Amino acid sequence: ERVLHAVSLMQQRGVELRPHVPLLLEHASERVVERGVQLALEHGATEYAPKIEALLQSEHRRPRDEAAWALARLAPARAVQVLPPLLSAPDIGLRCAAIGALLGIEGGYPAQLALQECAIVLWQGPGAARELDADQRVGGGCVGCLGVMVAEEFEVGRVADPTVPDGEVEA
Repeated sequence: ERVLHAVSLMQQRGVELRPHVPLLLEHASERVVERGVQLALEHGATEYAPKIEALLQSEHRRPRDEAAWALARLAPARAVQVLPPLLSAPDIGLRCAAIGALLGIEGGYPAQLALQECAIVLWQGPGAARELDADQRVGGGCVGCLGVMVAEEFEVGRVADPTVPDGEVEA
């Protein structure tokens, strides 16, 4: 907590935080590392992309998920290589982070792969719904957020169920 408080105070006072990012990324506290990833992203610190990529293997959930999002923006070419295997991760949070990160990368294949996995998460994931209604779009957490992305991508309120042949919707 002290480190996070110090970072907040430094930021309020206009201190340049970019030089402190490597120390934050190597800190023992999960929340401090997460803040380090956020600062690297805020500063566009592409030089820290390898350290952020290494966090994808972390046992700590917060920095690992944040790293997926940050890597897609700091090093999209590398993200296209390392994020697709995370689409099958057993941790739903990591899967969602990989999906969202890949959706934000320009280009066909990674986004298509992420959309396919997103649809599977929506229909088969924990608490997933078959249709996206207004309530799910507002506060549905990971699944709701991904549902909005898919709905916007297809410009409709429903997405074909990938588990049903020819994209037919089950009755």
